[in-house]
Amino acid sequence: MKVLGLIASPRSLGNSEICVKEILRNLPQEWEKEIINISRLHIEPCKACYSCLSAGKKCIIHDDLERFLEKIQWADRVVLAGPVYFLGEQTSVKLIKDRLLTILNEGEAFFNNKPCVIAIPHGIENWEGYGREAMLNFAGFLGLKVLGCRIINKHLPGQAAEEDSLAKLRALAGALAENKELPPEKHDIIYCPVCQSSLLQIHSDGNWHCVMCGASGQLTADNGKLAMGGLDLGVPRYSKEGMEHHGQALLGVNKEFREKRREIITYLKPYKD
Repeated sequence: MKVLGLIASPRSLGNSEICVKEILRNLPQEWEKEIINISRLHIEPCKACYSCLSAGKKCIIHDDLERFLEKIQWADRVVLAGPVYFLGEQTSVKLIKDRLLTILNEGEAFFNNKPCVIAIPHGIENWEGYGREAMLNFAGFLGLKVLGCRIINKHLPGQAAEEDSLAKLRALAGALAENKELPPEKHDIIYCPVCQSSLLQIHSDGNWHCVMCGASGQLTADNGKLAMGGLDLGVPRYSKEGMEHHGQALLGVNKEFREKRREIITYLKPYKD
């Protein structure tokens, strides 16, 4: 069994690194383990050129992205940890996520439900913003199956090694070793039943929509408690079919741009200077 630990933090021996290493050390000793600090990879921003959308085409930017994706394919299981910056994910996660257009046509290689667990060290309680959802989204678009996600409320370097945090990390290790899902951390919150996101749009007619995975349904009341019902997945975004569907939609946009290029140029002329 091959396990890849991904650290998304520039801080050496910070809480994210502790989280990854603690989870790995609690996995079976005979498993092969490797760690990459993705914040130290050279990843350029996406150019939105759409060159990679055609089948068989690679991203035209030559940096560490291909090496990163090769490691994702190498692994049988993945451990991910990264802090919350300004209510969202650490920069390296967003840089890689924006470049994942390049795997839209490689669903067979990536979307095979490799188990993954996520730890999110975070300093100020109730200030995690969408950091949790951003990390779930990152794993989802890499085709990983998230077994558990835990917020580690520690703000000083090294505090993730305190016993209450270690208990959470060992639970994540157990879930990964057994390929068994952990329940959500907060039981009184309504999560999306598909991707476990808490970013839900609630409409006045009682319908709900997950802005992350695209699932929708209707809120129902059961013994005075709200519940998620009438689930409609549409084309699941975190799936081989969903990635292909998104890729085809972007190819359509690219085709429309080429067809209307002359018209678009007239719109741009007043802003050229």
